[in-house]
Amino acid sequence: MPTIGDFTACPSSTTASTTGAAAAPTGTIGAGATPIAGRCTCGAAMIVGPLLVNILKGMTTQHCPTALQSFGGVVAYADDRNAPFWALSRQAAGHCLPSGHAGGGYALLSLYFAGWAAGRPAWRWRGLAIGIVVGLVFSVVRLMQGAHFASATVWSAAVDWTVCAAIFLPLLCWRPTPAR
Repeated sequence: MPTIGDFTACPSSTTASTTGAAAAPTGTIGAGATPIAGRCTCGAAMIVGPLLVNILKGMTTQHCPTALQSFGGVVAYADDRNAPFWALSRQAAGHCLPSGHAGGGYALLSLYFAGWAAGRPAWRWRGLAIGIVVGLVFSVVRLMQGAHFASATVWSAAVDWTVCAAIFLPLLCWRPTPAR
């Protein structure tokens, strides 16, 4: 019986059997995927997500709270708020959005996709819990230090989730070739 979250990433294809019986699904999500493929994909997602977060930090204009005049910094809040989202140069970048530390924690969201690709629902949901908890802990620490706004940590979660989904998509959509 399907539960919340049990859905397929790709349309289910069917094949007719050689005896002319009704069509049957060709496989389940990730069925037949090798464990090494799952590990490599998980590792790639854990590297690419935080790497992209750090690249984006140099492309956005939002400054950290500690850089604002209200908190002892040199940047006026009104100027920071009215600046365009994307920095036109490296010098104009605020180096704060998205949060690198939170991005490192949210990289563990790849464990959710690894459990999905392995066809292990328990691993999948534990991976999701681990990714969210570690990401939130890193986020709260950075917020308490005054190093980030909450929006920067949410952006990190969104970037990491998107990267994990994109990297795992081929593995989740792979279906074994039916036996002839």
